[in-house]
Amino acid sequence: RDAASGVWLPVGVLIKYIPAVLLPFLALDPDREKNKGKNTLESRLGLRLRTAVAAAVALAVGFGVSCAVWGPSVFRPLTFAAKRGPTVLSIFRFLGGQFSPFEQIWHDLELNALVTPIQLLALLRAWMWCRRRGPDPVPAAVLAALTALLFYQVGFPQYQMVLFALVTYWVVRPDGP
Repeated sequence: RDAASGVWLPVGVLIKYIPAVLLPFLALDPDREKNKGKNTLESRLGLRLRTAVAAAVALAVGFGVSCAVWGPSVFRPLTFAAKRGPTVLSIFRFLGGQFSPFEQIWHDLELNALVTPIQLLALLRAWMWCRRRGPDPVPAAVLAALTALLFYQVGFPQYQMVLFALVTYWVVRPDGP
């Protein structure tokens, strides 16, 4: 059901942008080693192309319709999140504060300008780890969500929801608790 999951994920992205970080992790093929002998583009890349293509098309259509209806204000939440400073729940509030371990090294470090590159590098590192280790899609998606939330500039008050999702998966997975 690669195409179906590739369509439903952009629905989540159109509702709330956070699920966008899941797509690269869900597009990884956990059976890459088993499919290595096959001479297909998917096996050579180690990706589920149907998932990635279905998600890209659904996102393009969704954003196209949204922009046609509401104009460029569709992307206002992204610019708002990028311009806000760190809050109490953000690790960057501590790292940019007076008790930061970086304060002794760099007095004029402008950490707010580095938040997005740090988050992207952390997500890239997690994706590379998943690509090398080949975990199932659900643990890979949880790693993506936790990485995105941990390095989220503003902080995220619902961290416990990831744990609740993990417990739910643990209870309903095919091999049982």
